[in-house]
Amino acid sequence: MISCGSLLPVELRRIGLPVSGSFQQRFSIMRIEQIDALIRDRIDIAELDVRSDDGVHFSALVVSPQFEGLRQLQRHQLVYSALGERMGGEIHALSIRALTPAEHQGAEA
Repeated sequence: MISCGSLLPVELRRIGLPVSGSFQQRFSIMRIEQIDALIRDRIDIAELDVRSDDGVHFSALVVSPQFEGLRQLQRHQLVYSALGERMGGEIHALSIRALTPAEHQGAEA
């Protein structure tokens, strides 16, 4: 018998098991729009692009003038703070690319 208690929805689908509505209710899955709104509510955003293939592993490009003068660690902490206790819960993993507007403009050139 397989214990599904520690598996994420994407892992269950990968091994061919159905993900029921009750599973999704029990293990709340964040939508990209929710993460986008949480970040925008707490950080002055110049550009924000949040993506996910499975609803639990996310990547985010966050461009903000608030990052000016901050080290990468401090920038990431600011984003994690915006998401609060959802990190490690509904948001299993988040890859962050945090840039100032000038850094983002330079990266596009």
